[in-house]
Amino acid sequence: MQKAFLYHLAATPKEDPFAWWTLNPPWDSPEVCEVRHRREEVKMISSLGLPLFYTDSRNYSTDPANLYDNNSRPVDSLSGFELILRDDNISHPNLVEAVSRTGGVLLSSEDERTKVKNWFDYALPAFTKRKIGKITLADLVDNAWELKQESIKPYVLANKFFVKTLVKKFAGVVDLEKKVSELILNLFIHFSPETPLIISEPLEFVPASDFSKHPHQEYRCWIANSKLNSISRYLDEQAHQVPEEASSFALDFARAHKDIFPSLYVADIALDKKRGYVLVECNPLSSAGRYYQNDFRLFLKEFFPEADLGKLEDVRRQVQEEEKIHLVDEQEANVQHKKEAMERLMSLLPGLKFNS
Repeated sequence: MQKAFLYHLAATPKEDPFAWWTLNPPWDSPEVCEVRHRREEVKMISSLGLPLFYTDSRNYSTDPANLYDNNSRPVDSLSGFELILRDDNISHPNLVEAVSRTGGVLLSSEDERTKVKNWFDYALPAFTKRKIGKITLADLVDNAWELKQESIKPYVLANKFFVKTLVKKFAGVVDLEKKVSELILNLFIHFSPETPLIISEPLEFVPASDFSKHPHQEYRCWIANSKLNSISRYLDEQAHQVPEEASSFALDFARAHKDIFPSLYVADIALDKKRGYVLVECNPLSSAGRYYQNDFRLFLKEFFPEADLGKLEDVRRQVQEEEKIHLVDEQEANVQHKKEAMERLMSLLPGLKFNS
């Protein structure tokens, strides 16, 4: 089957399929980086003439997932295509149904994607280097507040344990020496008692003294065809050296899990003060972000080795310049809006002047 890409949009693709995405300063904010990276990917794929499709469902819980080609034409058949999905809602049945209905196949099966989401049940202890399990919110509250602690005891280290929602929402370290945990209160307020949580011994990351934008030595590893495709610090616009020990750990992890995880996913690793390099978590590649050295050209080369990748550096620079122009325009509009609002306010207060 021929490899192709499937991107989710909140609107039918036009000339710029990501024009609907609101850009918010600063330049390195997660929202802006995600916009820039997805637009960069789409432009690279398009410039190489590779198969590219979109789905435009705004609400996965109610809307059917309509499919379009790169020229905004509705697609009735994806037969013969094995799809690499870039989206935040990979498991929703509407999207899976739409791909199946049109004869397409997702590169990773539902079972494989579920295995990545439940990575803590499958990752080898030699790489996790800590006790990890799953617990419901109700069980957590009973054990942490009523001090029974049978369910959480294996994960407590120095009276602390780490907990996060299985679907990324809340995460943090709970200190049992404190009578009330703000994290548990937030969980209790926002989630039902049956909500599944990941619980583990807490990690203690080594601080990153050389960079200020991300405080830890943490790395995003893209795994493609069960091989390490790229590895990058959690930095978006800062060139950096990846330590050989980090790369070696990531390579060993990918090899060791070749027959455990699917061929396509991301793994996050970090340097812990006592354990050395450890696996932090795994996630489906469909919804994963990229950092500065997770170069999408390396990913394209893995699946399309015959493609001419030489011209893609120009595409990358073009996208970066376009994003900076968008941001400058928006910042100037915000400044003007604030100025006008202040002038209206000052007009109500005689005797005061607004200095622009």
